[in-house]
Amino acid sequence: MNRQTLRQGFIAAAASLLLAAIPSGCSDDSPDTSQLDNYFASHPYVSDPRSGGTAVVGLSPESATIDAIGGSQLFTASGGSGGYTWDTTDHGVGTMTPKGSQAIYTALAIGDNYVVVSDAKGNAAIAHVSGTPAAAMTISPGSATLSSDGQLQVFAVSGGVAPYSWTMTSSSVGLFPDGNTGSSVVYMRTHTGNNALTVTDGSGNSAHVVVSQP
Repeated sequence: MNRQTLRQGFIAAAASLLLAAIPSGCSDDSPDTSQLDNYFASHPYVSDPRSGGTAVVGLSPESATIDAIGGSQLFTASGGSGGYTWDTTDHGVGTMTPKGSQAIYTALAIGDNYVVVSDAKGNAAIAHVSGTPAAAMTISPGSATLSSDGQLQVFAVSGGVAPYSWTMTSSSVGLFPDGNTGSSVVYMRTHTGNNALTVTDGSGNSAHVVVSQP
């Protein structure tokens, strides 16, 4: 076997490996529907709207994203017959608070879930709730030194979930002249003595920064 034949063989083999590494079709990013399958299997009196046909009950919005424990979303049902029954496929992730044709979904954990609403005849509609954990909070700058009384420093938080509130270890050596809420805050040194600031987000997570005040 000559060099040319060997070279062609190596090229063919490399091409085969490359093609094998490339997916044959588009990736499937659709949510897992096994929760829905189990739900309708255990609730035979509720019609699975995925089976096709004309939709009898409408649900708005059809999807929502909640990235914080305790976060909520209002859903509204329409059409159908009689009163509405509200449920979720995973009660450990989120629950519903019914208010007639509307209901409030409240997240008990961060994760995927489905809202199912059905009318008096068992006609149902589905909405998907996706959960994406918020990024970890960081404060910028990560530290500061204020050498004289009256000196100011702006701190800003990234990540987490709004709203944000700020506190300090010692209010006798510093203050927030413009208030202590928001994604950024102005801190002012008032006396000698180190201080520490804490920002807490809407999910109860917190981050800290030390202010040196020699």
